[in-house]
Amino acid sequence: MDEVMLVTRGRQRNRLRRRRRAGGVGCTGRERAGLSLIELLITMSLLAILLAIGIPSFQGSQERARLRNSAEAVYSLLQFARSEAIKQYRDLFVVVSTGEAGPAGDGWCLAIANDRDCDCSVVGACQYGGGADRQVHSLTSEGFPGVALASNRTSYRFERKLGKCSSAGTLRLTGADSSSITIKVAPLGRVKLCSDDLLGLPEC
Repeated sequence: MDEVMLVTRGRQRNRLRRRRRAGGVGCTGRERAGLSLIELLITMSLLAILLAIGIPSFQGSQERARLRNSAEAVYSLLQFARSEAIKQYRDLFVVVSTGEAGPAGDGWCLAIANDRDCDCSVVGACQYGGGADRQVHSLTSEGFPGVALASNRTSYRFERKLGKCSSAGTLRLTGADSSSITIKVAPLGRVKLCSDDLLGLPEC
């Protein structure tokens, strides 16, 4: 009877040893669970660091994209005004209002018009063309939050002959991160984009 009990206990010890080696029970299992928790904490810390770095970078990319889009929209409107002046053989103006002062830059607008005295902030107030063919073509800051506009002129006049600009000047769009894009309107009517802050554009 004693021999049977000894054999049974020996088998139980062997099973326990094998289970401990496999990590099923005992100190080894608890140690492995502890290491997994530490690894989880390290992973979470790394993710927090990556998010802290990545979110501002993503926001900055969005702001620069918004600035670039606003500059391209202003550039396109000026180019269109010039081409329409030549096409219609009519002097046309691009009326500019820089809106409220400050970094938010709310309320700026541009519009193509037959004369320089209209208010582009009033919907439909600025029109171009003749008679029943009058059209409205304008641009506002509404689609470009955080982008401010500055201009050294309140209007730009494109002449019917060759689209020359008798009121050449400069417009500057500035984003929330202080990056800016300059739009130059030359006396010959050429419109040019430049920036000292953004890649892909010639320096000013």
